[in-house]
Amino acid sequence: MATPMTSRPTADRPLLVGLLVDVSGSMTTSINNVSGRSTTRLDSLRDSLDDLIARAAKLCQEGTGGEVSPRVRLFAYGFGFGNPLSYLLGDSGSSVRDLLDLGDGPQSALGIDTLAREWQKYRQHIGGLVVKMLGDTPMARAFRIVADRVRSECADWQYTPPPILFVVSDGEPTDEPASTVRELAQDLKRTGTTIVSCLLTAQDVIEPRRLYGSAQPHWPEGARLMFDCASALPANSPFDAYFRENRWVVDAAGRLFTQINQSEVLREFSKAVLSPLASSESGSSHPGYTVRVFVTYSHQDSDLRN
Repeated sequence: MATPMTSRPTADRPLLVGLLVDVSGSMTTSINNVSGRSTTRLDSLRDSLDDLIARAAKLCQEGTGGEVSPRVRLFAYGFGFGNPLSYLLGDSGSSVRDLLDLGDGPQSALGIDTLAREWQKYRQHIGGLVVKMLGDTPMARAFRIVADRVRSECADWQYTPPPILFVVSDGEPTDEPASTVRELAQDLKRTGTTIVSCLLTAQDVIEPRRLYGSAQPHWPEGARLMFDCASALPANSPFDAYFRENRWVVDAAGRLFTQINQSEVLREFSKAVLSPLASSESGSSHPGYTVRVFVTYSHQDSDLRN
């Protein structure tokens, strides 16, 4: 079961968000964007990352036009580096890499204030890594690295629980069996991390904008793996409020898993990762819910107008 959020993220106790992105060869496959034109999965992911940083910065802004508060800290890994061309060019780096490491050595997750201020530098750095991507899919290794990162982050910083990991992949590991990846994801969830899982595929496997409570018999193995990696949707949580407000169909025991083969759905689902920040802006005493009251009156109830 996912760890409930017991308090709102603050600058002293920020929200920890991790991104684990499949950058293997399958990421060149086309998906549809909102304009009806095709774009690659990799391009859509970069666009969604732009949106994620901009939205997080806006949610953490202190007052209109004010400074951005570091109420969220973020790390990001890509797995699938090491295509044949990169080896020919002498690249001997890891198949799983910290996408925000500019070569300055080990560092903590970056505050959203730093990322927002220097995003173009980091975006350019990620763009420069593309020629080294499009290799195999070392998904098990990626989960192990992320688990170590979450442990070290939580040892070094006081975070508002739970840590959130946003995983994007086609669910087809090449380094170890899918059963191993399932076990690694389960271990991570048992430590309190909430996993938001996105299946990238060109085929229409599942119903869009629906959170399933169980894997379906006709799903391919990649979809089943990504579903199993996902956390259950926590009741009365920012995630629950977000999906219901945006009119997703939520099954009983629904999980934080969806298929994404349209860029606008990818952006929408990535916004769910930041829903705890949105809930902290609402002022609600119950994280995740903004209370809206609508009063209708007749002439005899005119005193309710004020």
